[in-house]
Amino acid sequence: MLRDISYQHSTMGNADLSAPNQHAIATLLGFIDNRIYDFRGYYLKSTKSDKENFITNLLVNYLNGWLDGESSGYIPYKFSFQKNPAQDDSTKETDIGIFILNPSVPGATIFEFEAKRLSDSSNNSEYVFGTRGGMERFKRNEHAKHLAKAGMFGYVQSKTSVHWHGKINE
Repeated sequence: MLRDISYQHSTMGNADLSAPNQHAIATLLGFIDNRIYDFRGYYLKSTKSDKENFITNLLVNYLNGWLDGESSGYIPYKFSFQKNPAQDDSTKETDIGIFILNPSVPGATIFEFEAKRLSDSSNNSEYVFGTRGGMERFKRNEHAKHLAKAGMFGYVQSKTSVHWHGKINE
């Protein structure tokens, strides 16, 4: 699930050599799309836990492990397993923050993800609404309000992604 509240931007002039609006985000999401499918095999090598924080930490380590080869010299970013709020006026925490590594810019995230387990024992409504609802927190600007785009990971632990897509959309 991705939240996109990006704004219309003007077209670049002929002499404009800057990157298109949201280019860093598009590159980041392309990187994730290219790597996420192999995460399951990486996760299955570790049978220590099926808890959300454990899986999220593995996901962050997995994605960071690919960065040396794919982003060096272009967009130096890092995935972080966050345990503190990304904005000053909220006590809510997102699970993953992505930072551009630049010593002259303070550590503001360029993208954030919330993560939720999707299993028979989890409360799938927590993915969507309520005080623990990931989507609800984005809609209320309790997560990533300083960003135009943000997203969620759903860790499918039982049934199929098609099943959970239907349940979440109910």
